[in-house]
Amino acid sequence: MIEALYISMTIIERFLQDHAIFRKHLADTLALARDLSDQATAPAVSDDDRAFAHKLRRHARMEAELLFPAMQRASSEKDRHETVQRYIRHGNDEHHSVAKRQAELHAYSGGVQLSQWRTTLNDFADGLNRHIDLEENEIFPLAQELLSPALLTELNQKADLVA
Repeated sequence: MIEALYISMTIIERFLQDHAIFRKHLADTLALARDLSDQATAPAVSDDDRAFAHKLRRHARMEAELLFPAMQRASSEKDRHETVQRYIRHGNDEHHSVAKRQAELHAYSGGVQLSQWRTTLNDFADGLNRHIDLEENEIFPLAQELLSPALLTELNQKADLVA
């Protein structure tokens, strides 16, 4: 029954669900960082951290492989096309930047000074939250303007094929 609900949602709804998961994981990790003694070392990368990293990479691939190309194909007016192109470039740059910051965070886990890990975590969280805000406030509304609900649902179904 859950799968049937999942299939009928749009890719934007899927992305928004992902964002809620990302925000929760960030909030939990930031709370952990605050609760640790200043003399502690950074915690090791957990299974939850690995699952989060995988979901984040898959989310970025779904945008790059499905949503952005559909938006580009649907944009016909010059200024709208330029806007979509700007979002695609920005999205791809941001995805790379977020992935790099996450790799740095994982590299600092389980052995470095807590202050260094906290700084890297805060940089990562700030960057990811800015990226999520851009998607939710600008990119996704434009996608919903350009693409029909049926196409957005079809893209969500295709998203299951993205590894």
